Amino acid sequence: MYDTILVPVDGSENSQYAAKHALDLAEEVGATVHFLHVVSLNESRNIDVPRIEKGHLYQDLEKIGEEVIDDTLSPLGDQEVSFTRTIMTGRPDKQILSFIQSKHPDLVVMGSQGKTGLKRVVLGSVAENVARRSSVPIQLVPSSNDFVTLLDSERDEETDDE
Repeated sequence: MYDTILVPVDGSENSQYAAKHALDLAEEVGATVHFLHVVSLNESRNIDVPRIEKGHLYQDLEKIGEEVIDDTLSPLGDQEVSFTRTIMTGRPDKQILSFIQSKHPDLVVMGSQGKTGLKRVVLGSVAENVARRSSVPIQLVPSSNDFVTLLDSERDEETDDE
């Protein structure tokens, strides 16, 4: 059913939930997991301007990406799953879609951010953009906070109606 599963990770708790879910699924079906981190230059931390001037930008970006993937995987423990790592730079949604087109995974597992209302409309969502444009199935994994947020917003609506 699934031979390859792509898991874009961004260092958030939500992407860690998605990574755990993908690893568990991969273990059950014998799939290989491809972890992808896209370093966005707009949001990059730890980039040292003097190192850029000396031509070390690529190594610094690679290091940032490796750290994000390591930080995502380290709390998950050892699993009997084959996996690869890929670091890309650019706009996350565009690079994830590019990876999908070039590598043809069977499934993409992503964490959802749980944004609603105006915040979602104004900021957009990487997961939503990928889900709308992907040529392969996407599985969005909510964090434990997404359910609580939904319940809280429903309670707020009930209170407003009273």
